[in-house]
Amino acid sequence: DAFLAELLPAFAEQGCLAVFSDHGNIEDLGVPTHTCNPVPLALWCAGDPAAAAEAARACTCLGDVAGLLVRLAMGDLTAPDRRPARPPRPEPGEAEGA
Repeated sequence: DAFLAELLPAFAEQGCLAVFSDHGNIEDLGVPTHTCNPVPLALWCAGDPAAAAEAARACTCLGDVAGLLVRLAMGDLTAPDRRPARPPRPEPGEAEGA
């Protein structure tokens, strides 16, 4: 918290700051890849705080963060995410492709 409190003033007038966590699979060690559990994400953007808040809410898993970072780099948080839709992950114990 203290680190972010010192860092945020640098983004007060321009730019964005995204802080997120790659939680991996610690919630279920039986899953060999990342889980689809929510990703903690904080996003600050000087120009449009409402768009930043909406963009952060739209990130529901780690895979969504990549699209957010692309939109940040483009300077348009409201641009549609043009990545192909991900197929749903199987539930634990469910066979892949079933």
